[in-house]
Amino acid sequence: PNGVDAWTEITGATDSIYSAPTDSVGVFFYRLNLSDTLVGCNDLVTNFVSVTVVPDPTVEISVDNAIACQDGDVQLSVIVIPGSSTLTYQWQDSIPGASWMNIPGAISSTYDAPTSNIGTIYYRVAVNDPGSGCGDPISEEVSVTVTPTVSVTAAVDNQEVCVEGDAELSATVTGGSGSQTYQWQVSSNGVSGWLDVSGATSTTLQVNTSFADTTYYRLVVTDDVTGCDSPISNVVSVIVVEPVDLAVSADNIEVCVGGSSTLTATLTGGSQVTYQWQDSTDGGSWSNIFGATGLTYNVPTLTADTTYYRFVVSDPGNGCSEPVSQVIQVIVVEDAAVTVSVNDTEVCIGELVELSANVTGGSAAQSYQWQDSAIGGMWNNIAGADGATFVAPTNAPDTIYYRIVITDPKSGCSD
Repeated sequence: PNGVDAWTEITGATDSIYSAPTDSVGVFFYRLNLSDTLVGCNDLVTNFVSVTVVPDPTVEISVDNAIACQDGDVQLSVIVIPGSSTLTYQWQDSIPGASWMNIPGAISSTYDAPTSNIGTIYYRVAVNDPGSGCGDPISEEVSVTVTPTVSVTAAVDNQEVCVEGDAELSATVTGGSGSQTYQWQVSSNGVSGWLDVSGATSTTLQVNTSFADTTYYRLVVTDDVTGCDSPISNVVSVIVVEPVDLAVSADNIEVCVGGSSTLTATLTGGSQVTYQWQDSTDGGSWSNIFGATGLTYNVPTLTADTTYYRFVVSDPGNGCSEPVSQVIQVIVVEDAAVTVSVNDTEVCIGELVELSANVTGGSAAQSYQWQDSAIGGMWNNIAGADGATFVAPTNAPDTIYYRIVITDPKSGCSD
């Protein structure tokens, strides 16, 4: 067992040639004991020799990167349960559905697989063991997939939303090893100061829209596989605005025919708003005014009438309100017309003379002023005579002329 002591004779092994058994694995030591029966001859013992019996070789292979990016590093390695000490190797490759081909020069225990072309290649190794009785195993196949370098593009479904609206970022990732990790980042200016968004490690991100602001986002892709890049996406912005706040006003709510009345809407907040003025004859049934889609509207005043107006905002931004303004009433009246009459054009001293004005049309803001003249040419305002009637003085004999002046300050109204 050790080539030193405890030698045991092998039964029946009495020839000068002995075929050593190889049915057990191990190292065995042998020597020949030569006995000479003639008188005076010595018995000799040869030097010993060893015979090593090894199991048939078996072979497996491993790959450090079964998926690699283009021009990355991939190494295949042989794992052999040894046969004899004189093993040789031959690496082989195959594409799906094709036969196996020897790879020229690939005869060592490792092989650096090429990664210049995109696709999947299968590899195996054939082992040759020239030792007596030793087998020549072939390994199981392994695949190596070469993918394009990863690329990433980011987008947002709603770039402009109102506070508490929905905006979701999504990234399209192509290429790479398939084992990438992701991290969304946020910046206030889209150029510098990028910060990781806590927990945002998938290809989608629901944006925080709890306050009005403009924020910039990007996705960082990390691919640790050899040869794979770790790109950063394009920058996308998300604009969060306050919902629309709306007020409307009119410079003149009562005018005469041909006057001017302009409605004005004042807006703050909102997203991609559009406008529409509406009118109604009764304040209940509303119709869009054709072409009235600006912030101001000049009311038509060609006909005396009372019309109601309101302003409607449409805002398609996610989470945005679509308010309707308060109602404004615009009254268009005919110009004032006036005639005067007197109960008696000739009286004696001390008798009652009452002048009356019959006024039609005009606005509610009109005012009156009675005037008198001694000769019908130079007119003077009569102090305190600002009503629709006037009692003329009759305390002295005279002939006096009277008239009333109507003043109407509203737009388009005559005096």
